[in-house]
Amino acid sequence: MPAYASYSVGDFIDAPASEIMSKLHVGYAHDGFAAQYTSQTIAWDISVRALRAEFRKLTLKTTQSTQWRVLLEYPLYRLRRRIDVVIVTNHFLAVVELKVGETKFLPA
Repeated sequence: MPAYASYSVGDFIDAPASEIMSKLHVGYAHDGFAAQYTSQTIAWDISVRALRAEFRKLTLKTTQSTQWRVLLEYPLYRLRRRIDVVIVTNHFLAVVELKVGETKFLPA
């Protein structure tokens, strides 16, 4: 999958945060973004920590969830946009848009 980072939920929980952040930075650079924006890096750091905490809780309730896939920053190249998180299970696909530090939520 062309996501910047792709893990099973179990591996995502166990992976060092530095490894996840590194994959996000490398994917971002490969997509042609010459400079890292501090706000993006901070948002990824907060998002990864929050997602891992929530997935830890989920795996205690549903052990099969450790096999689900977590795709971070899934590119939609024709739209020149990215989906923050895609969760792939055997029964459904969940698209998650994360808003870190926002005070207003606009329809766009």
